[in-house]
Amino acid sequence: MTNRFYLLLSFIIIPLWLGAQTGNTSGENAFSLGIGGASIGLTGIYGMQGNQASIIEGRDLEILLSSERRFWLSDLSSVSLAAKKNFGFGAIGVLVESFGLEEYKEQKLGLAYARRLTNKLSIGAQFDLLNLNIDRYGSRSVYTFELGLYSKINKYFHASAHVFSPGQISVTENTDLPTIFRTGIKYLPSKKLNLLLEFNKSLEEKFDFRMGLSYQIIDLLNFRVGFATEPSLFTFGFGIKITDNLIIDGGNSFHQLLGNTPGVSLKYRGSQ
Repeated sequence: MTNRFYLLLSFIIIPLWLGAQTGNTSGENAFSLGIGGASIGLTGIYGMQGNQASIIEGRDLEILLSSERRFWLSDLSSVSLAAKKNFGFGAIGVLVESFGLEEYKEQKLGLAYARRLTNKLSIGAQFDLLNLNIDRYGSRSVYTFELGLYSKINKYFHASAHVFSPGQISVTENTDLPTIFRTGIKYLPSKKLNLLLEFNKSLEEKFDFRMGLSYQIIDLLNFRVGFATEPSLFTFGFGIKITDNLIIDGGNSFHQLLGNTPGVSLKYRGSQ
């Protein structure tokens, strides 16, 4: 292994797992990347990486393939595949993520279920299997779960809440997966404009605020901007409707010290 890899492992990757592992370090879809990570209010297939309660929204069948290159480094690339299907009893979703390279690899497998309690309120849960493999140090797998709520307060405001790993799950002898609480508001002043606000708090980390804006310029093009505070990021992105069933999302976040993180997603949705 190269000196560059050891440097990345020491200063970037290890702290992500041991200090701030949220089950999402493998990356995120390009829509979320473009709006500062304020993903708790996203619906349909995007909810598989944001808030499982919202996957019941959108079309009955949706599939999302995403890739991200953190700080433009090939060693920090991720890929994910998510799929969800609506049934009469609710929605079922599956998520597979992989991050890193052979010497260091994070993997996540998630199985989600969501259902409507009322026309305005849905709930969701996801069972997660997380695996960390470090060359010469071995492999470690842990199990945990996530819970979410999604509420359509009225046509202008939607509210969300989510918790990751509410139980105490040990990763190593001295390290536990952190419990992450998230809540958010989505404001829809028109059919073209969405404003998303999200508040994150880990029991071990600083308070994190995220904000994103999504604007439908024309039917075929959606533009996005956003920012986050922990770490400090500025983001932008876009969505292009190729056909009624196929959408391409692009996104990029900028960190003042570490640089750019680009991402792209390909979304398939079944007919209405």
